Amino acid sequence: KGRVSACTEVAAVFGHYNQDLAIIQTCIALATRQTTIEHIEPAMKRLIAKNSVKRVRVPSITMTRSFSISSISSITSGLVDINSTGTEAHELTAVMEKLYAHCKKGSQVCLRVITCFKIAEILGLQYEDVVINSPFDSLRKLLRIHDSNKFALARDFLTTSGLSDEEVTGFLADSIVDVLKIFVKGNGSDLDSKVSDGRSELIFNPSDGMEVFSQFLKLCENIALLGDRILQSVTFILSNGQQDMSATVLTIQTELIIMAHECYTISSNMEGISHVLRAARNCCDCIADAEEFTLMIRLLTGVGRYSEMLYIFHALQQHHQFELLLSKGMDREDKLKVAILDYLKRYQPDDNEAYTMVALKFTMYRDIAGMLEACGYRSLRFLKDKTLDNSKDIQDMLKKCLQYFRDAAESFVKDNSVRKAQHCVRQARLLSLQLQLLASGVSVINLNRDQLAAFVNTHGRFIEAMVVSDAYDRRTDWVDAIFNNVVINGDMRYLQEMRLHVHITSDLVEDVVKRYKQATTKTSASLTAIKKLLTLTKDAQLQYRLASELGLTDMITAMLKGDTGSYLQDITSVF
Repeated sequence: KGRVSACTEVAAVFGHYNQDLAIIQTCIALATRQTTIEHIEPAMKRLIAKNSVKRVRVPSITMTRSFSISSISSITSGLVDINSTGTEAHELTAVMEKLYAHCKKGSQVCLRVITCFKIAEILGLQYEDVVINSPFDSLRKLLRIHDSNKFALARDFLTTSGLSDEEVTGFLADSIVDVLKIFVKGNGSDLDSKVSDGRSELIFNPSDGMEVFSQFLKLCENIALLGDRILQSVTFILSNGQQDMSATVLTIQTELIIMAHECYTISSNMEGISHVLRAARNCCDCIADAEEFTLMIRLLTGVGRYSEMLYIFHALQQHHQFELLLSKGMDREDKLKVAILDYLKRYQPDDNEAYTMVALKFTMYRDIAGMLEACGYRSLRFLKDKTLDNSKDIQDMLKKCLQYFRDAAESFVKDNSVRKAQHCVRQARLLSLQLQLLASGVSVINLNRDQLAAFVNTHGRFIEAMVVSDAYDRRTDWVDAIFNNVVINGDMRYLQEMRLHVHITSDLVEDVVKRYKQATTKTSASLTAIKKLLTLTKDAQLQYRLASELGLTDMITAMLKGDTGSYLQDITSVF
């Protein structure tokens, strides 16, 4: 229980020797400079000499705070102070820690002595002052110094202090509020001027981020209880500051909400998180009224629960402050990028300006392109049930859809997604063609397979037929298209256009001839077209064979008299 004085008296009365008690008494004597390392009892020297790694200190957070420190203070009162150098203090600490390794039931008391000694040395105080003074006074002084080990030392100090969770969380919550008041009023800019002799007015610096604050949270065993106390401070500010919600008050409130959320998140307290989100909603309303929109961004990114805080996106949009989400530093928030895109997709699907801003800031070209492409297809489906007349409404809808695919293509190009960009370009061309064909009443969007085949095979302009075919990713052999437009209709311009974009293969020519031979009606014009088509193949043998099958004697005679005549005569003589 830590009653060292009573244990010492009982042991003296009964002449009983207890190793744990002897270790504690030795540590106290060393800490108060009542004795030196050379003058400690032989039994203690033997323990120190043992190279024992018998046990490793259990993390302090698991220990209890049940023993009293009054016995230690009574023993140490009246002891003589002996000045020491840093080297001597280090040696004394090493000896006490070696003795502590052999301490069993009195380990917490021993740890308390060592911790108080270390704190006294760091703060330049007497050991007795640290033991006798209020634990919170010593803790506050310790946390204000700049020392990398101060949090670990503070944890050990609190673990062995005998303080309840309520007392510790109360101290920490009040300290957090005090820190924020000093920090916010000083605007964080004059903190260096407030540091003297390695000490600061702040027990932690909020500008150092959540990493330092998480170290501060480790001082508390019940982190959820600390979250409750911090949230109570937020409620107090809301209830007492309605008439004067200055930027300073709102900043403190915002930071407290963020810190409370951190407490509940670490302790996995979902009920506490729901309370935080409710407080954040109320805080957001106050911030919007005060037009402190940078604080709104801080609240959003600090809590980080974007899907539950869409009201902040709405508020920023309503007050024309949405670009603050794209300010410097925001590009490091990956979850925020996704949240912004989801918000735009859900609530602002037609806001191309916002998409462009997000793409330029976060270089999320592929995501933006995908969203724009989806908007384009959604607009296409909307037009499916519309009559495609040449009205202004239909033209505007087609132009809007066209712009979606153009913008998507540009974004895909910036992302080096060439194939996706080409696909969007083909859709844009299809929509541009539809705009041109509105007056004629011809529809080329939302076609089914049969409608697509009918258009490609019968439309009189090859370029337009190719645009439609490419947009639907249809692999066209062009046999029926050539037969209908060139052979039947005699449109040689169609063939000329086609030759600029499609290679006329021997198989294509042969298939068109077969199609011609199957036709029931044959005219002189169609035969002329077939002759023209035959001249386009470079396969002399195929050309000769097809001309022979069609009975084109004039063509056969010309071929035999031409450059390929000898070759054709040799071939025909073999067969």
